Amino acid sequence: MRGNVGEIGSAPEGLEFLSRFLEEVVAVINVVGKRVSDATIAQAKAALATKGSPLTSSMYRDLEQNLPVEAEQIIGDLLARGRAASVATPLIAAAHTHLAVYQARLTR
Repeated sequence: MRGNVGEIGSAPEGLEFLSRFLEEVVAVINVVGKRVSDATIAQAKAALATKGSPLTSSMYRDLEQNLPVEAEQIIGDLLARGRAASVATPLIAAAHTHLAVYQARLTR
């Protein structure tokens, strides 16, 4: 999504998108890494539900400046680990496709 947390959350189905994306990430981490604590999940959900939040990721800030992003190193790796563990990750896959298109445009 091309916006900060507040902008995404304010969009139609935005809060649901943020929640489901978080669920996918947590599901992968829980299967392939150390289990994510309930407190950490609650903290993340609260941050994502904050109306008007200016929170963004460093990858998004790089993208907005037309800089290369760590698409494969972060999202691609998460997607690959999820697939290897048979975890459904349709939103992570969509984000990966979006970032791959962006990266390809940068190299042209």
